[in-house]
Amino acid sequence: MSKEKFVAELAAFYESNGIIPYGEFSCKNQEKCGITLEKHAPGMQCHVGSHYGENCPKVLVVALDCGGGAQTIAARTETIEDVVNHPINLHMKGTLQTISTFLGMNAADSLKHYAMTNACKCSWKDSTNQLHYSFYQNCSALKLKEIEVLKPDIIFFQGKNALIDVAFSEVEGVPTHLMPYIKYANINGQQYLSVLCIHPSARFAHTQKRIEFYDRVIVEINNFIKNSELLGK
Repeated sequence: MSKEKFVAELAAFYESNGIIPYGEFSCKNQEKCGITLEKHAPGMQCHVGSHYGENCPKVLVVALDCGGGAQTIAARTETIEDVVNHPINLHMKGTLQTISTFLGMNAADSLKHYAMTNACKCSWKDSTNQLHYSFYQNCSALKLKEIEVLKPDIIFFQGKNALIDVAFSEVEGVPTHLMPYIKYANINGQQYLSVLCIHPSARFAHTQKRIEFYDRVIVEINNFIKNSELLGK
């Protein structure tokens, strides 16, 4: 499937579910979540790289919510693909380390070959703090459908709230020390090879673990997967 077809199917999905940025936002969970334009930035759509799936595995990153505003697919993709020309925050630093080492590309090219969605489609309007767990729970069906539409060959989940309502199973042949990270995500009868990542912005008590993960562990994980036959299954 071409990038344009992925985008068209996602756009139709967002339209039918009211996941449209700001004023046109009409998600069925809006009242349940208490979403207001005064406090929240609602309706974040996903990034689909301009070369998603071209001559390389389809890589999807499932992030948390996205502070700083909501965007359409086109606007989100434009923002992400230009991110290397702006100061890089911890989240994008870890994401770039993940996708560039997996794809074997420089940062700028890797941004054009992956997709990224947010497990929660809304965020605080004027804060980068995470929304409550319940928001992620209410958005979980949307996240699962995005995964089905994008048909990734591998998914990198960032943080525990990204895992809500995803059933995981073990992957045979994975070294013992990497087993906590490499799993199959089982969604609507399909298995997706997945990596359960420490969130790239983890701080305070988790700072050293995050540094170790993105400096060493994710590189080892990516090398193991690329040298195995897992992507062909």
